[in-house]
Amino acid sequence: MVWGGITAAGKTPLVTVHGNLTARRYIDGILRPHVVPAIHNQGLTFMQDKAPAHRARITNQFLYENNIPVLHPWPPYSPDLNPIEH
Repeated sequence: MVWGGITAAGKTPLVTVHGNLTARRYIDGILRPHVVPAIHNQGLTFMQDKAPAHRARITNQFLYENNIPVLHPWPPYSPDLNPIEH
C-alpha cells in the first residue's frame, strides 16, 4: 500500500506501507512524521476515510492530543470531497 497527502499548496512524500496498516503503524509511520508537520505548518483540516486504522480509538486520541483538526462528520458518499476516489 502507498499513502500520500495532497493540499492546494503541494503534496507530501509517498509512504510505502508493507503489510497490514495497524493504528500504531499509521500513527508512527504516517501521522507523526508527515501529517502533523503539514497540518501545523499550513493550517489545514485533515481528511481521511473510514479505514479501520483511521477510526481506531488510539488514532483519534493521537489526533486530538496533537491538535489536528479532522473533517467530521464524514459524509457517507461524497466523491466531491475526495479528488482521487471516484
